[in-house]
Amino acid sequence: MKIKKFYIISTPINGMIAEMGSRAKEALQQSGIILIESFLSAKKTLDLLKVDFTQKTLLELSEHTENMQAHKLLKEVLEVEYASLICDAGTPVFADPGYELVRLLIQQKVELSHIPAISSVLSAIVLSGFDLRTYYFAGFPPREGQDRDIFFKRLSHHKEPIILMDTAYRFQKLLGEVAASFRKHRKVCICFDIGTEEQCIYRGTLEEAQKYYTDQTVKKHPFILVLAKN
Repeated sequence: MKIKKFYIISTPINGMIAEMGSRAKEALQQSGIILIESFLSAKKTLDLLKVDFTQKTLLELSEHTENMQAHKLLKEVLEVEYASLICDAGTPVFADPGYELVRLLIQQKVELSHIPAISSVLSAIVLSGFDLRTYYFAGFPPREGQDRDIFFKRLSHHKEPIILMDTAYRFQKLLGEVAASFRKHRKVCICFDIGTEEQCIYRGTLEEAQKYYTDQTVKKHPFILVLAKN
């Protein structure tokens, strides 16, 4: 086993690659293997950072292939001194690919290092105006079926602030499910495109949010919904 360190590198959620610091650039330059979520996005990121990847190995690690490929990728990663993991936007492992590989690396006692960037969840907490000294992070609900119904049923018993994430095309569905699971006067903060010029923050009650978004065009990017405490 040659590997000395494995870097988990966050990329800005707002697409502003220039906001990535020197540590991220140095780690990527040092890495013989860079695990990526998609080639197009990764090459754009590396180009903007002026990281020469022509002599590096780029290996794709997506949510659809991770479970099947993790062991194979592990063998390749262990044979270089330094390797990195990046995703298209945000933090690998956290609602993005990487969990299975990181779990295997920990089993091999590989030293891990996380290089952070702006966090959409932390930004939503700050921008909500709610008391979030304690909160429940629910993350992404199951996509459909009975698992999703059970998810919201269990969630309805939580009285502390709740943080939910989902993709834009499920926004109306999620908002309806949240409104049906909690009191209509419970306050909510909905965040789209955090940290960009297109940032959109909505604050109101669940009832008001449903009325407001009836005729509104929803952003195409993932969103964060923050429920105030009951």
